[in-house]
Amino acid sequence: MVFEMKPRPLGSGFFCAQCFRPNRFLCAVNRQALFLYLALAVTLSSCLEQGCTDPEALNFDPSAQRDNESCRYGDKYVAEKETVIANYADMAFAMYSDALNTAIVLDTAINAFLQNPTDDGFSMCRLAWQSAKYQYAQCAPLRFYEGPVDGSPNYHRQMGAWPINPAIIDYTPSGDGGLVADLENFPVIDEKALEENNSGPNLLMGLHVIEFLLWGLDVDDPEDITVGYRTFEDYDLVDSSDVIIQRRRTYLKILSAKLVADLTVVRNQWDPTAVANFREEFVGQEVDKAMKQIMTGLGTLSRAEMAERAIKNVRLMGIEENEISAYSDNTIFDLIAMNSGMEASTNGSYTAVDGTITSGLSLVALAALYDEELSNQITAQLELNKDAIDAIPAPFDYQMSQELVFGDGPIAEAEVQLEAFEDLCFELAREMDFGLNTDLP
Repeated sequence: MVFEMKPRPLGSGFFCAQCFRPNRFLCAVNRQALFLYLALAVTLSSCLEQGCTDPEALNFDPSAQRDNESCRYGDKYVAEKETVIANYADMAFAMYSDALNTAIVLDTAINAFLQNPTDDGFSMCRLAWQSAKYQYAQCAPLRFYEGPVDGSPNYHRQMGAWPINPAIIDYTPSGDGGLVADLENFPVIDEKALEENNSGPNLLMGLHVIEFLLWGLDVDDPEDITVGYRTFEDYDLVDSSDVIIQRRRTYLKILSAKLVADLTVVRNQWDPTAVANFREEFVGQEVDKAMKQIMTGLGTLSRAEMAERAIKNVRLMGIEENEISAYSDNTIFDLIAMNSGMEASTNGSYTAVDGTITSGLSLVALAALYDEELSNQITAQLELNKDAIDAIPAPFDYQMSQELVFGDGPIAEAEVQLEAFEDLCFELAREMDFGLNTDLP
């Protein structure tokens, strides 16, 4: 007789299919077979090579046949981050080298002009200022963390801070001549006096003070599309006893020389051939700390500095003097330069003034390792930023006046796009498992 064995629904024994009653002999036989099977399975499994079988883990072992719960899921892209960080440092040196070289050209032009003040020489100074300002603005994404510019001393305050108060510097229609004419409080205009008083809201140094000294106040309605009305005669020392002109000449000369000196310090902090400088510290620190600094610079520039401070605040308040380059109507080019620097820092490639290219593994390539779609969004947003800024008609103050009357236009659209880029910076930071603070102090 053949017996069919079926498992009992609730229990560990067996029923005889013919009589539906327990068969203790068969139950004992089956239990013994089961124990032998389990023992064999344990023996066989112990012979399998153990290790991490998850291909996504850092310590994935392709030869492992059995997972032993040893998988580790730390940062898989340390080497790639180190490459991005080193390339960023190389680009920083190249970018600040261009800023320094164009500042030297500006200083040379100013000194030549002061030797022989002419209208053509004055124009050359203005052109040199625009070039120097562009290159300095391109370095903007390298800021906003405790680096060479925003650390202590705050070199940005001495080089590129804005807006300034022109009335405390030189003559305006409603002013008395500022420090240029203030012989009582500034008996001598020298670097020490300027540094000591370059505090609080009183910006007495940097590119925008030089801008005001080269262009003067723009007092016309924005619809007139004019710049400041200063002429070379403000520096033409026809009468050697003219103290005010002498002091103005001294002031301009000191500022251009100081700009060169400060940019030399900052550039040298990124020099790859130097030792014990910021670059050495930057590339040698924990990779995520350096990545956080890179992305803090990008995110802060995009929203807080450009979208809010340079665009939104000026657009909503309608105060022409609060735009970046209010006296030369250079603001559009400032925005273009800052966005160009942001593109270079994100795409990992910078072309210097002399055509030399510094490039390497980019932030967008690193992002693709985490999330390819996010990387594509960052690339697309950079293009949207560029298109939006390029669409703003020059000069900025005229377009601002139009949007105040007729509603949002290209300036407002640029603000939206720049804010969107900051959102993507936050997303990428989350993918890398750290947070960002992109608020200006």
